[in-house]
Amino acid sequence: MLRTPVAPLALIALLATAGCLGAPFTDSAPPQTTAPTSTTDASTTVPRATYPDAPEPLRNETVAEAVVTYESARLQNDLRDRHELTYFELGYLQPVNVTVLKRSGGGLYVKIDGSYAYGTPDSSADGVPVQSLYHVNETAIRHVNETT
Repeated sequence: MLRTPVAPLALIALLATAGCLGAPFTDSAPPQTTAPTSTTDASTTVPRATYPDAPEPLRNETVAEAVVTYESARLQNDLRDRHELTYFELGYLQPVNVTVLKRSGGGLYVKIDGSYAYGTPDSSADGVPVQSLYHVNETAIRHVNETT
């Protein structure tokens, strides 16, 4: 008696067409899409800087430190008002030089010069020169002018 291999042939045919005839055995959830995100987020944006109080006592060293901090905050905030700022550093390429020009009964006139660097999502600049004049007394630090 001759046997026909029906069972093995049926099994081979079933395995060969298993992927074509029905749904796959894996989870077939549709692909998830996400909304586009900004290239810069809160963690990469330079925060708004705070301005220092007038130093006490009014000594050349304390005034110099306060003026450098004030100038850095002033430049950083000015750039933030105009651009999405991702990087800022005062004293980049050229060190910051502070000179007490004149001491008077009303306070000190202080000149600061140096350079700064900044970056935005689209551009960056290094070694931007800055020179400013400040008046510092016991109650306030006042930016007098800037010449760049």
